Amino acid sequence: MLAAKKRRRSQNGMLLAGLGMCLYFLTVYQPLSRRAAALDEPLLELWTELTQASVHVTGPDDNQLPKLDDALQSVQKARATLELHRQTLAERIRPAPELIERIHSPFQLIEFQNERQLVTEQLSRLARQEKVQLDPKLAGGFPEYFADRRQPVLLWAQLRLLQDVLNAAIACRVSLIQSVSSPPIEAYAAEPGQPDYRADIPLHVELVGNATAILCFLESIPLRSEDILERGLPAAIPGKPAYFIDRILIRKESRDKPEEIRIRALIRGFIDLTPTG
Repeated sequence: MLAAKKRRRSQNGMLLAGLGMCLYFLTVYQPLSRRAAALDEPLLELWTELTQASVHVTGPDDNQLPKLDDALQSVQKARATLELHRQTLAERIRPAPELIERIHSPFQLIEFQNERQLVTEQLSRLARQEKVQLDPKLAGGFPEYFADRRQPVLLWAQLRLLQDVLNAAIACRVSLIQSVSSPPIEAYAAEPGQPDYRADIPLHVELVGNATAILCFLESIPLRSEDILERGLPAAIPGKPAYFIDRILIRKESRDKPEEIRIRALIRGFIDLTPTG
């Protein structure tokens, strides 16, 4: 009798447990499962798009291969063109061999002072010959040596730039060379802590002349000495490289001389400081 009661109790307990499990499945598990599936849908869609894009990129068909070849050839051609232009530019701005040798040799102050005086005398003689007026204080703007100068060898580049610019102004027969000045040189390194590989040599100049003379001067500055001769312009010093006109201000000189104009220009030259430059 007792065994039968225990068996009925066990059966009733198992029945209640089964009913509880069914109730939990219907009221808790199924809603949670549907919610989780809903949350997974955006991720599954994104994964499908990513898979399709990956197949499209990494597995081009036969129709895409010619396009890729054309793109590669275009990039290679552009790179070759860029290198050609770089070499052409480097050749145009490369200074005369004797200047390169001086820049890469130990600096001799006495030699520089003598050369500076020689350039001053040559420019004065040429100005008298071409009837060009030089301001009495003009030589005060010529490059000078100072004890705290970091790279004195670049004085040679400053002096040559000034000589080429003033020679062009005199050869083009401007009326007056009012002033020149040599601002500090800027040197550039490929990376911080590395040696400088290029120097930017600036020069300020102020001139007065008629339109023909000023145009001749401006046309001569970005040309090499051999290009100047081909254009039929007044001859330059052999070995003159191409310089850059960075800024220019032009205005009328006066009402009394309507044919004359005054210009202020910033001219730049570049020097390669590498040993093979």
